[in-house]
Amino acid sequence: RAPRGALPSSSCSLRREPPSEAIDWILVGNPRRIQTPGPRPHTLRTPQRSRRKEGGALHAGLSREGAIMAAQVEASDAEAAKAMLIAEASGHANAKELVRISQGGFWRGQPLRREFWLEEADGHWHLHWATQSLFKKDSDAIVNLAHVTRVMHGQHTSAFSIAGSSRGSLSAEDGATDRSLSLVCENGRSLDMVVPEDGNFSMWFDGLKALIAEARQAREGEDQMTRFLKAQWRIADVNGDNSLSVNEVLKLVAKMNLNHEPKYVRKLISEVDLDRSGELSFDEFTRLMATLTARPELWPIWRCLLEDEPSAYEEMLTSEPASDPSSDAALREELLPFDKFELFVELVQGEQIDEATMEMLDICGYQRGEDVSYATFVNFVSHKGNEFANPETAAVYQDMTMPLSNYFVASSHNTYLEGDQLRSNSSVNRYIDDLCKGCRCVELDCWDGDTEPVIYHGHTLTSKISFRDVISAIDRWAFEVSDYPVILSLENHCSIPQQQKMAEYMTAIFGDKLAMPLPTDIGPDARLPSPEDLKHKIVIKGKVNKLSEAPAAAAYEEDEDDDGEKD
Repeated sequence: RAPRGALPSSSCSLRREPPSEAIDWILVGNPRRIQTPGPRPHTLRTPQRSRRKEGGALHAGLSREGAIMAAQVEASDAEAAKAMLIAEASGHANAKELVRISQGGFWRGQPLRREFWLEEADGHWHLHWATQSLFKKDSDAIVNLAHVTRVMHGQHTSAFSIAGSSRGSLSAEDGATDRSLSLVCENGRSLDMVVPEDGNFSMWFDGLKALIAEARQAREGEDQMTRFLKAQWRIADVNGDNSLSVNEVLKLVAKMNLNHEPKYVRKLISEVDLDRSGELSFDEFTRLMATLTARPELWPIWRCLLEDEPSAYEEMLTSEPASDPSSDAALREELLPFDKFELFVELVQGEQIDEATMEMLDICGYQRGEDVSYATFVNFVSHKGNEFANPETAAVYQDMTMPLSNYFVASSHNTYLEGDQLRSNSSVNRYIDDLCKGCRCVELDCWDGDTEPVIYHGHTLTSKISFRDVISAIDRWAFEVSDYPVILSLENHCSIPQQQKMAEYMTAIFGDKLAMPLPTDIGPDARLPSPEDLKHKIVIKGKVNKLSEAPAAAAYEEDEDDDGEKD
């Protein structure tokens, strides 16, 4: 949805340094909405990757040669940390003691000392830890590093928030925050750890990052369908036991919008469950999905390519098949000579077999010099390179030089919540998640804390997180996947003294990334800057009172987004 409320007006010329009156501007602002003429709004999408990475090769203030040298040093350090981690923590005999933050049960939020070690299996590194629970299996205490999407430094997850509120030992005073890290997995779960004071934090943090990057690179060599099925498998395998129960499969099928009756799916599960264990291995799951995701409309095309001459291709595409050949299992096993496949690409697809097409075939499982299998054919036709949509629209292709108010913006509501709006956990990690998924507008519900402003769903049982921690996380992750601006939608319920702290934190942490208006930008003819002008900028959006008004005045409506649009 398009962000509501007023944006401070500013022209395309932005200050590089916040002015001395920056704090006053954040408190007072310019609540007038600026209307700008123009065509129908565009959609502000964020598919392009940013060059600004943590420890990346592009370092501010360095020349290209200097940046390359810095990147080489960082890569060398990462490799050294990885080698050290494997040498010192590989195998149960070399287990190292870390603190793990429990995420469930009686010990939820408690820091528990556990032994951690690495083991390599099936070509992947796994992080194990010893569990003392009578109800947990050994398989519940393993994380496959190939399933980890990112490694975060600090205490950003809800588990850390719970631990921080109940255990004073996990605070910044004793340096625990600087020794904390979280592994966030594809299924959204995290493994949260603290390295003891006498431990080697760099070895764990940099070493795990290097192993995860290595695993991600190895997975890129897999064909498209295998990667897709493995991703679905990891999401469905909630307990991490490397098998799927019948109920887990049924939930996954429903989530994938495969319109099959549960009775039919159960029947297929019993057919592919060769060992009659009642659970599916990945190979069995692959066979099941091959049946559930079969595209019967491709069978007559495949049969025509095998049996008919090219002159019959046009009729093949414009007529219904006399019978459904999907029952002929032998067709699956036949191979199509490559010269016939080349004719199909030229006559039906209207393309040529060039190196780009060959690379697409490689991804689809084709072995160069061999004939084409039915699976490769299906993968090729289903590949994103053959989608009906123009592939150029996968990148930014619209005019991004118009005023910001001319665009729809990918926005997040109650960004901080991990669950319902009444009693769920709040976490900094939710902001990181949404920013890494391309969201460009996040919401901050700000309230007075004991001494510092906090973020939570006011007047509810949801947990509270530090405003400063959220701002720090946004500063680090705002431009991870896009160069375009991030809008902070502030729902401000704070008193003036804590608003002043909010302003101090934003100006100090964001620095010159904070978009500031010039005095000459405010007026009846002012126009908002464009997304192109605001690249790598953070924009503050929110309603404000005049300083002469009480902070608890009626302008601060309780959770306006829930009660309707109010201006």
